[in-house]
Amino acid sequence: MKVLGIIVEANPLHNGHLYFLKQIKTKFKPDVIIAITSTYFSMRGDISVLNKTDKINLLLENGVDIVLELPFLLTMQSADHFAEAAISILNAFKITDLAFGSESDDLNLYQKVYALLAKNNDYNHTISQKQNFNTLIDQTSTLTDDEKNFVKMPNFTLGLQYYKTILDHNFNIKCHLIKRIANNYHDLIPKSNIASATSIRNLIKNYQNPTNYIFYDKDYLIDLTKAENNLMLFIKYYLKTQDHNLTYFAKEEGLSNYIRKNGHFDGTLDELVNQLKNKKYTISTIKRCILHNLIETTTPTTLPSYYLRLLGINKKGATYVSCLPKETKALIFSKPKDLTKINDANISTLLSQEIKASILYQTITDTKKDCNIEYNLPIRKEL
Repeated sequence: MKVLGIIVEANPLHNGHLYFLKQIKTKFKPDVIIAITSTYFSMRGDISVLNKTDKINLLLENGVDIVLELPFLLTMQSADHFAEAAISILNAFKITDLAFGSESDDLNLYQKVYALLAKNNDYNHTISQKQNFNTLIDQTSTLTDDEKNFVKMPNFTLGLQYYKTILDHNFNIKCHLIKRIANNYHDLIPKSNIASATSIRNLIKNYQNPTNYIFYDKDYLIDLTKAENNLMLFIKYYLKTQDHNLTYFAKEEGLSNYIRKNGHFDGTLDELVNQLKNKKYTISTIKRCILHNLIETTTPTTLPSYYLRLLGINKKGATYVSCLPKETKALIFSKPKDLTKINDANISTLLSQEIKASILYQTITDTKKDCNIEYNLPIRKEL
């Protein structure tokens, strides 16, 4: 069987994702498509403009057979940790292929950059991981100027981490690239009906109509400006009243204190993170740290186990899951009560943080739509 995995944040799900799904079905003809998704917040620390329930339903209605969860703690990481967690979960579900979007459809370019990273040991701790990467690319003579421009783009750099994880762990997974069309990730203004997620979120924040760029009713989308303003109230209270210094995944111990001592908390979320960003801390790093503080995630002595949580499934997906090895099926769960059969403290911790993220999301978006979703999974769809 060809079991194809995809990693999708769906913030929001848009016409570009629909194009991507159609392309992988046409080009690769998979027997099963498995998607892993972040839920309430994205890897870059943004609030999801689609709630968890709608995200699962829309994926199932548009060609995905199984939807898996990337839990809050593993989502709220830099690209390398995010990629390793997502690929490891998909590998546990025995995918044979992985497809992802990229500014370049040349897999040889990924191999070139992977080889370049493998030879580099020079890391500057006074600047961000992204700036270190860009410096390495700028200084190399093995890439053309056009290749350097491709390599620095957001989807390429994230895709590179997927590719690197597969090679580093010797996973038996074949990579496929779908070239992005019509827009770049950071475009703030839509250029066609296939627009970047960034530009669509920008429309939503400015109360403009995003209908031309999504394939479902705009009422699915939250009021993002209201949600960010509500989140700022939590940030202002928490970071002014708590004085412990939170760390996670061996991140810089001083980041929480830096935010607390230097942040101006009387403006908007955008104003706060833009004021705090510097050469060492990117906007995404700051947003992730703030969310880790609010959820009160703890520093594990070792990297926490990922878990195999089933969010949504159709009949084809259920047939596939039934064929998985017995030891894999024993680790799959959906509802919190299912964890009694697994009895793993790390997994319980990951799930408890996901549930806290759910409560935070429901509160800042002022909605009860997802209130019981954590206890009523998986969502089931017929083909």
